[in-house]
Amino acid sequence: MENFENHFPTFKGSTIQGWLVSALELGAWAGALINGILADRISRKYAMMVAVIIFTLGTGLQAGAQNPAYFFAGRIIGGLGIGMFSMVIPLYQAEIAPPELRGSLVSLQQLSITVGTAISFWLDYGMQFVGGNTCQPEGISNPYLSDGKYNAAQNHGHTCLGQKTIAWRLPLALQIIPAWILFFGLFFFPFSPRWLMMKHRDEDAQESISRLRRLPVNDPLVRAEYLEIKAAVMFDEETENEVIGSGGALTPWKALFASNMFKRLPLGCGMTVFQQFTGINAVLYYAPQIFSSVSDSFFLKHPFEYSIKGIVLANCYKSTR
Repeated sequence: MENFENHFPTFKGSTIQGWLVSALELGAWAGALINGILADRISRKYAMMVAVIIFTLGTGLQAGAQNPAYFFAGRIIGGLGIGMFSMVIPLYQAEIAPPELRGSLVSLQQLSITVGTAISFWLDYGMQFVGGNTCQPEGISNPYLSDGKYNAAQNHGHTCLGQKTIAWRLPLALQIIPAWILFFGLFFFPFSPRWLMMKHRDEDAQESISRLRRLPVNDPLVRAEYLEIKAAVMFDEETENEVIGSGGALTPWKALFASNMFKRLPLGCGMTVFQQFTGINAVLYYAPQIFSSVSDSFFLKHPFEYSIKGIVLANCYKSTR
């Protein structure tokens, strides 16, 4: 958007754009790493609430940014919250879902991300026409370079008479709405039965299972699931003590370097690493720039973007079946 470029002309360079995109990913990397300890200590439920607060802070900084430093800080902090979400939400879903629905519910997270991204494409397209789809900087007769690109460096500091600031601030701010729907909805969610058993709160765990399955606490199915989870928790605790012993908060990290993990760890990490190496995120992040290099026509650029999301959406739906 020209109004955004007018506010932040330094973001026009390809290098700074790469760092701007990567800032969120770096924050997400850190958030996913730290949230395991947090989720074990304060519960999966409260860890999600903390993630909402952090994400809100990052989103607010981006939507209200007046200089590049604030925008970068918002990207990193917002990414921290996203990383925390990406770690704890699938974990919570897996721990509360019955076995026959576990895979579908965990896949639902990626399905929701895909739907949200597709909606954001359309929202951004519509919002760019607020006040007009060009900046029309005050006092500048020709705001474009010889190749037709917007001259953000020259026009910086000149008020846009056309496209409004809300065209890019509002789409950024709207991210807060689903986050806070989640926050208030969590007050009605039960704690994870597995986490409760890890904290030796067995009675609360049985009540949580009863609430999740909508069955009485003394129902045989509730009792059977309780015993199954308890056996798994006891096995994990005994195995952990045998392999890595007991100690401080960093003790669980020792499990990554245990001899029996030398094969599992590279396999697990390798799958996610090579998934990123396919380049799909780069295509999605830079789709507007990629397709605009082919043509400036919206009808050429945007259908490609939505087609990509449609393919991902269809495969996400298929994976939940």
